[in-house]
Amino acid sequence: MSDLDKILNASPCPDAEAFGLGSMIYCGLEFGAFWETPMGSGCYNLILGINPCLQLVFTFLQMYFIFMNARLNIHKFKFLARFGLMHVVATNVCVWLRTIVREALKDITIHLSKEDEGPTLDHMVLVNRTTSMSYLANWNVSCERRNLIGTIRQDSAPFLYPFLVEYSLIGAIVLYIMWKHVGLNPKFKYNAEDPEYLSVQSSPPPCRVDCVGASKGFFLGLLVLVAAVICLILYFVFIANPDMKQLALYLADASHGGILLLCILTIVIGFCRLVPILTIVIGFCRVRQLRFFPEREDFVNTLFLRISAFGILLYALFSTIAGSMYIVTEFDEPHILVMVVNLLVGIEVFLQALFVNDVARRSIYLEEHIGRRPGRQCVTLLLLCNLAMTVIYVFEMQKLDFYGYIPWNVILKLTLPLSIFHRFHASVMLADVWKNTYKVRCIPPDPPAVEQ
Repeated sequence: MSDLDKILNASPCPDAEAFGLGSMIYCGLEFGAFWETPMGSGCYNLILGINPCLQLVFTFLQMYFIFMNARLNIHKFKFLARFGLMHVVATNVCVWLRTIVREALKDITIHLSKEDEGPTLDHMVLVNRTTSMSYLANWNVSCERRNLIGTIRQDSAPFLYPFLVEYSLIGAIVLYIMWKHVGLNPKFKYNAEDPEYLSVQSSPPPCRVDCVGASKGFFLGLLVLVAAVICLILYFVFIANPDMKQLALYLADASHGGILLLCILTIVIGFCRLVPILTIVIGFCRVRQLRFFPEREDFVNTLFLRISAFGILLYALFSTIAGSMYIVTEFDEPHILVMVVNLLVGIEVFLQALFVNDVARRSIYLEEHIGRRPGRQCVTLLLLCNLAMTVIYVFEMQKLDFYGYIPWNVILKLTLPLSIFHRFHASVMLADVWKNTYKVRCIPPDPPAVEQ
């Protein structure tokens, strides 16, 4: 296995494909919105139609390039390769920043226009197209838009723009790692003359993914996921009613906090089944440790997890500060709940990062592990809990409001995509652990019996 293969050991292709598809849907809706503006309107601008098309083509080509060439060692035309890769990295960073700023400005403009404190979106477009004082003085001008896709683009943007931000993050990191390895000679760790190596490569042992040691965690995780969806539905029903808004906030924080507590408990139990020191401390959770392979360093996925953890911790920090400030002036349960839940977020993110980084380097190696699969219940439950919190972050986080609309909108645009990405990518890493750490083929076969 080459050095680049080890760094890109668990390729981020599933993440890149998922977020790439969401990004292309976002670009498609942008292109559809362009056709709502008639050619005779002062708002008509051909660039507004070309940009989404180019963005969609760029997203698709980059997704295909990452899927096919993420582990490629480039040794020809190294100068052009470095220039091109770094140019695409910079493009991803620009797309990231542009999307955040653009969506934040749109939300702020819509909010101010509803409050009659600022111009409409049509006015902003016209100001960019003309310097006429009649347009500048009139905030209620219209672009004479035709109703083709209705409010689909505006309503779906809060859920789709994080896909573009997260996709840009994946593309920038993967291509930057490829840029660093342009021209480097790969180092392979195997002996080509070893007959055992050749026999293993020519006839790999049969392997199948089974659910041994995962049933309890799987069904408990499904129960958590269903409960989270039910709470989410009730949240949207209650939040629309001013009299039930307080109950909706209680429900959101309580469900989120309950899942976090379950995750923390699961991580502690999982460590008890994987690390001998904690096994001794806990006592009754004592089981034999899995074999640890320090050379299994998943650099890319660990980097993704750490960068996205910064976003979710930043969101938790601002929410905790807001809750504590309200507690000083008004000691009531909702603000205490907000502060406690976000403190739990920080603890859970830290413990989960340690847990995933540790368990990803372990494998079963004893016959007795085949039936028990120590720790697999915990991995399964954590996987489904992270999926449940992904859904919660997509729909519930955008309904909260601290510090006033504009400051909170900016904070949300910076942290929400990273928070969603952290939960989703943690699920992907845990799924990879669930599949690879507990493979039966990792156990060396017993030597054949020799007849006397």
